[in-house]
Amino acid sequence: MNSLPANNPDWLVKKIIKMGGTISFYDFMNFALNDPINGYYGSGKAELGVRGDFVTSPSLSDDFAFLVGKQIEDWLIQFKSSFLSNQKLAVTEFGAGDGSFMSGLIKYFLENSKNFLEGISFVIIEPNEGMVEKQKNKLEEFLNLGIDILWKRLEEVEENNINGIETKNLINYFLMKCQLQVNWKKVLNLLKVSWELLSRLKMLLKDGRQNGI
Repeated sequence: MNSLPANNPDWLVKKIIKMGGTISFYDFMNFALNDPINGYYGSGKAELGVRGDFVTSPSLSDDFAFLVGKQIEDWLIQFKSSFLSNQKLAVTEFGAGDGSFMSGLIKYFLENSKNFLEGISFVIIEPNEGMVEKQKNKLEEFLNLGIDILWKRLEEVEENNINGIETKNLINYFLMKCQLQVNWKKVLNLLKVSWELLSRLKMLLKDGRQNGI
């Protein structure tokens, strides 16, 4: 008699049986969300927007991305004047959904500060190939314009840089959401804390896989 819950789809039942009949919550959610064929995000089946499964601010309009874009623009000006370097700065998004936020952000720069685009790399850290395809479709017009958009997996993020860009020059859009006026010492401390949290997340995920949590 099959003791597995009746509402598990066949593909998931097979995976659970293959792993000995029981799995951790981590593995269950990983399968349900990230399986490349059947996972909600991994397969690319996730639908965002008013006709989709759920909405986010960027999926409804570009207003939020434009607000954040203005803050990023201000910070870029300060970064460039402070570091006195021609090195590209990275605007990084972790898990970009269908690409709506990044699309709105790039539109902001095209409409308001097009000259900045030459000095920016837009980096999306996305573990699911299905969502990468959605994002590439959403951002295709910008890729065709030659705008520097890169995709990375979390495993590819090195300890001190993303795509060769030092973390002191990293602009994480999550920090931009705060809309705070801070001095440069505070900015750099926030970036350092952000990177330390990401490093800890990577370690926790690694430990979780090893320990079956």
